[in-house]
Amino acid sequence: MSAPSWDFSFVYTSLQDPALLEDILNAERLIASLGKLSPDNVEQCQQALTRFDDIKTLLLSASNYAACLSSVDATNAEAKSLVVKTDVLLSSLAQAFSPFESELASCDDDVFQSVMKGSDEHGLFSRHEFRLEQIRKQRVYRLSVAEEQLLSAMQVDGKNAWGRLYDNITGDMNVTLTLADGTKETIGLSQAASILYGSDAARREPAWRAIYEGMEKQEITFAAILNALAGNRLTEYKKRSHTEALTFLQPALNGSRIEQSTLDA
Repeated sequence: MSAPSWDFSFVYTSLQDPALLEDILNAERLIASLGKLSPDNVEQCQQALTRFDDIKTLLLSASNYAACLSSVDATNAEAKSLVVKTDVLLSSLAQAFSPFESELASCDDDVFQSVMKGSDEHGLFSRHEFRLEQIRKQRVYRLSVAEEQLLSAMQVDGKNAWGRLYDNITGDMNVTLTLADGTKETIGLSQAASILYGSDAARREPAWRAIYEGMEKQEITFAAILNALAGNRLTEYKKRSHTEALTFLQPALNGSRIEQSTLDA
């Protein structure tokens, strides 16, 4: 079984593609330009929304490209470096856009609707309405702009770094399948995982057992990662419970757009 591969030449031809470097530089320039706009001005809020879209498009193109290259070759240091670079820039974007997001979360309905009116080259500003309305509903849990920016800055070397560690370990992990006839087959973890959803019944259970045994060898590391992520999340929720208690399930319920009673049922 061969590793997955994709053709992204329609976006970037390689990690040295000048178009990739240009997109990163343009994203950095646009992020810096957000600081020159005022969240108290309706037109400048609209400009910030336009730039937010432009930056996300640039960074997600580069980030997804790097992530896919890393998934094929876990030893690709350049791809890993780009993953971190785009993660840092996405954090910078969150920090730069935080004043506008806080203003749109807390402003009165008339001001909010004024920002949603009109359009830019991407379409109507109302395309942001659903996402922002969800933020407005949860504004009781928002922190100050400075605190929100600090949380965004710390994610790169905190929560996100734990995720990258997990990806690095599993991306470089091989597992050994022991088939019914006693033959053994050593393959990558992601290849074994794909067998679980394949049509070959004779290899599905051996693949599951191989994955279980392979992951078990890293159980202490994986437990540390999970504990760190859970601790990070609970500490953040405690800080956000300044007006109303934010329970550990509430963000997941909000993200899924369901009530607690729906989950209970």
